[in-house]
Amino acid sequence: MKAIYEGLVTQAIDGSLRARFTKDVRRVDGTPLVMVRKRLAPDEGGRARGAVLLVHGFGQNRYAWHMSGRSLSCFLAAQGYDVFNLDLRGHGRSVYADEDRVRESTGFVRRTDSVDVYVREDLPAALAAVRSASGFARPFVLGHSMGALVSGAAIARGGEEVAGLGALAVPFHFARGSRTLGLFARALGSSLLEGAVLGAAHRRVPVALLGRAIEHTRPAWDSAGFPMPVRAWAPGSLTPDEAREYLRTSFDSAPLGSLLQLARMGAGARSFSSLDGREDYGALFSAVRAPLLVMAGTRDQLAPPASVRPAYEAARTADRTYLELDAGHGDLLIGRQAPRGSWEALLAWMRARGGR
Repeated sequence: MKAIYEGLVTQAIDGSLRARFTKDVRRVDGTPLVMVRKRLAPDEGGRARGAVLLVHGFGQNRYAWHMSGRSLSCFLAAQGYDVFNLDLRGHGRSVYADEDRVRESTGFVRRTDSVDVYVREDLPAALAAVRSASGFARPFVLGHSMGALVSGAAIARGGEEVAGLGALAVPFHFARGSRTLGLFARALGSSLLEGAVLGAAHRRVPVALLGRAIEHTRPAWDSAGFPMPVRAWAPGSLTPDEAREYLRTSFDSAPLGSLLQLARMGAGARSFSSLDGREDYGALFSAVRAPLLVMAGTRDQLAPPASVRPAYEAARTADRTYLELDAGHGDLLIGRQAPRGSWEALLAWMRARGGR
């Protein structure tokens, strides 16, 4: 991997709890992918206990795992893991200004029309880079929301050896348990609208603009008494400043085609599949043989437990774990209660499964 930045940083784990890390920003060879690698500074820790690849969800980027005052990526690094925080193609740092040059020299393009390229190219390339840089042949993979779906599909599709797959708020049956999402999915999945979407699948869904709109109406979104049918976090789980940072940094654009792939599940399709319908990613996810942790938030309105638990029930691995925690969608990773909830549960699960 080519280094874009290398240095020592002191960053917050949670509030005043801080640590010093070696931070590298690296481009994955032959791809338009960039990862932020973080591990304890040499004078603060010994040999790493394992490697971890973090994969964000739909319409987000690496900041889904990291805020300036609370960071799951820093927490894992402080616990002795070599952490690689990936920006999927077209998200965050994984955006090239000179797209034609990249296409000519690598065969990769920044723009994509579906999650297919994540499953078939991005995750295999990222896993190979993590193994090479860290020296760990079997890294952990932690995916959030759609990132968990594509991670599982890529692992099974390529026969990847991993120490475990953590599927956090994975919408294995998108829209199940949410009437609002169900109506949206059926509308987007209608034959007339689906045809229009397929013709413009490469267009971007402006999730970042949605984040700005939510920011200006944040009190309503953050009020338990206000009847919002869908929320990105559970009310009260983020301070106003934290919510503002979360909306400004982690919300990103995404291909319209990938939204259609999710909507098809809520519109009655059997599973999460490739854009052309020929490859069943849901079946691939279920075929993962590595240890599997499926985690759901009981206050999650984007991936309610009804849509998450089927991932656990369909899994064929002998080592599978299902947990429900008091959390919403984004705050499952970086909310006020995350350090004493999802973080500790995740760490205990990982430590019990090694990683060397």
